[in-house]
Amino acid sequence: MKLHDFTDISDSLFYKMCRDSKPPGNLKECSPWMSDFKVEFLRNELEIPGQYDGKGKPVPEYHARIAGFDERVKVMASIRKPKRIIIQGHDEKEYPFLVKGGEDLRQDQRIEQLFEVMNVILSQDTACSQRNMQLKTYHVIPMTSRLGLIEWIENTFTLKDFLLSNMSREEKAAYTR
Repeated sequence: MKLHDFTDISDSLFYKMCRDSKPPGNLKECSPWMSDFKVEFLRNELEIPGQYDGKGKPVPEYHARIAGFDERVKVMASIRKPKRIIIQGHDEKEYPFLVKGGEDLRQDQRIEQLFEVMNVILSQDTACSQRNMQLKTYHVIPMTSRLGLIEWIENTFTLKDFLLSNMSREEKAAYTR
């Protein structure tokens, strides 16, 4: 794929969606390229993002490849309006990701890598390993300096939601003023 083609696709995925006044109802409205994706376009070689762990030589023949994209798009209610998309793998699994634009995710990626190193240290400490202490990590894939993917983890919620759920009515009232 040429850089110009990639730029067009990434622009249609994020920037068009930000300019539109109403959130997209489906993938075709925000990215016709992804909606019409055919594995033959890229010779069945486009891998699901986030499969390289950096701990050894990659073995691409064992990696899941993209078979298509789910038509459902969920727009999150935060300032940058990130979108959750689902990539369908050739292994018949679904891989949800958050498409986030307007930010450089390289620092987020480094923090997740630091958490993985901390997990190794925790696993080597007897007291910590007996307690099964570890940090839950997820993949962060910067694609450009202003666009990237974050692995979607089910059954989680934001820090704001956590704090609000633990506030008294008076604290919530003071917070929302």
